[in-house]
Amino acid sequence: MTKFSLREAILTAVNTRNGINGVDLVLDCMGLVSPWFDNKDYIFQLAELVSSGEIVELEFILPQMDYRLKSIYFPKGTKLYVNDNDKTEQRDTSQNSRI
Repeated sequence: MTKFSLREAILTAVNTRNGINGVDLVLDCMGLVSPWFDNKDYIFQLAELVSSGEIVELEFILPQMDYRLKSIYFPKGTKLYVNDNDKTEQRDTSQNSRI
């Protein structure tokens, strides 16, 4: 089995899905890299890919879990639309803005 660098594993996991939550992303990456998965390096690489625009992160808070910030990751170029009180707003994901 070919092993990936952590950066390649994150990009592969995100780019082969139509959105992936944080837990599934970690599990996919753990299966693609060597058995010595480094959590600090994972967090660093993920933050770098988001800040550089290589992947898109959508952060959200669910009403029943308002104490917890959750994320879903999408491939580069994904367009996000937020429908709030019948007003649809498009967000340019190349500008790393929070919704």
